[in-house]
Amino acid sequence: MNELLTQQQVKSLEDADFAYIFGDAYNFKTKPRLHQYATILWAMDRECGLLLHDIGTGKTLSALYTIQVWKCRKVLVICPNSVRNTWMDQINEHTNEKFTVLEGESKHRCMLMEESQARYHIVNYEGLKCLFAKKVPVQKKGKKPSSKYVPDHEKILKMEYDCVVWDEAHHVGSSQTLQTDVSYHLARFARKRLMLTGTPISRDIRNFFQEFKILDDGKCLGGSEFEFLHTYMNRVEIKTRAHRFFDWFPKKDASKMVIEKITPNTIRYDISECCDLPELIMETRHVTMTAEQSNLLKAVVAKLKIDIAFGKLTVKNVLNFENVGNETIKLAQIGSGIVIEPGKVHVLSSNPKLDELIDIIESEVAGKVVVFHNFVEVGRQIEERLRKHNIKFRSIRGEIKDKMKQIDDFRKNPDVKVMVAHPMSGGEGLNFQCANVAIFVDWIGMGSIQRDQCIGRIHRMGQKQPCVVIDLLLADPDTSKETVDQRIHASVSTKCDISKAMLEWIRDY
Repeated sequence: MNELLTQQQVKSLEDADFAYIFGDAYNFKTKPRLHQYATILWAMDRECGLLLHDIGTGKTLSALYTIQVWKCRKVLVICPNSVRNTWMDQINEHTNEKFTVLEGESKHRCMLMEESQARYHIVNYEGLKCLFAKKVPVQKKGKKPSSKYVPDHEKILKMEYDCVVWDEAHHVGSSQTLQTDVSYHLARFARKRLMLTGTPISRDIRNFFQEFKILDDGKCLGGSEFEFLHTYMNRVEIKTRAHRFFDWFPKKDASKMVIEKITPNTIRYDISECCDLPELIMETRHVTMTAEQSNLLKAVVAKLKIDIAFGKLTVKNVLNFENVGNETIKLAQIGSGIVIEPGKVHVLSSNPKLDELIDIIESEVAGKVVVFHNFVEVGRQIEERLRKHNIKFRSIRGEIKDKMKQIDDFRKNPDVKVMVAHPMSGGEGLNFQCANVAIFVDWIGMGSIQRDQCIGRIHRMGQKQPCVVIDLLLADPDTSKETVDQRIHASVSTKCDISKAMLEWIRDY
């Protein structure tokens, strides 16, 4: 082929066409589905590509067979920890190749990278610092000497990978991170580059700029972030009584223009194009707040109104998780039955959300269920309730060791009914088709991308049962009043800015 095929051209082909084109030349261990054949053919003569396939469409297999067609000798797969095992499983199941996971202490990772003869090397995004970065001193005028990590060009020059894959590529959407900087330099020395994501934009179109600066060295969207910002976005000054800061917002039709620019190196398959998935049912369950919760909320809001009036509370800091005592975070904590102070956790005397959760699990769910929570302490409270009711469960979050054993037990043990999952551990890359119900207990900090990722754990290829997503929302006894839960739920559902929604709720309360 001399001419690159377009997305529209490959999507118009049928099984017979792909059988003729591929024949037995590539000897795929597993026969690709129609959309996977189309993806492989689309990528065949390209040096790079972005697979924007929907969550649950089998992007990993599409990538593996694209790499096989590309005849890449050594491949570096960069992915979040939660997706690592998906790559391991897919390589084992669908290829005859070997892989090495680059994990452990820095020296051990480097040794594995240098000595392993496996075709695939898998590393998490954080691991790039160990493999391809070095610490350098920093001296700022008037400040104590410090240090920072920067890309180690000597190590990068020595790398032997002719293909680099970035899975969940939104992890390199920010220019401020070391992993983005290292990725850019890695890409310059790789013959083939492939990015995978079903969730390309979190808040604005800047993610695309960083991804394509890595993928094609700026051919689509240019190499200067300054030029990109001034071409497609407006710089807006935001003032409060005490502060002034700037932010960027897309110009009219900017998203459309950017998408047109990247289309030649992008292919997108919606899940409805790929497979006939069972029905997805969305439900909300409203539980009435207790008098204790109501009194606590009123006290917190009174303080927050003062903070807004004096410019101490802005959209920039309304969801500041670095300070666990932040009053805005307490609004969501109270709704979930806890209040976290520095060094201690207060558990409220009753928790209507957990009462409703147990009732749903015991009386309405016949099979397995995944329960998502954001606060670690809420996860612990859920576990305590499940124990009291003799409901067998497994959990995955940062503090849980041996997460794969927890996942395997949930999938394979018929007696284990519930997976208690934090979105950072259980929201990306995992296959939970054994369950057909997902329940969201608390909301703060979860944007629309993360929510879609979580739902995609159960509603994906291989799922045979209708799926149900249940949101537990705290309701005010006065039905004319909207609660924080209800406002956040509305903002996530409509993909609006959560911080802004919360600030507006506080003003309106």
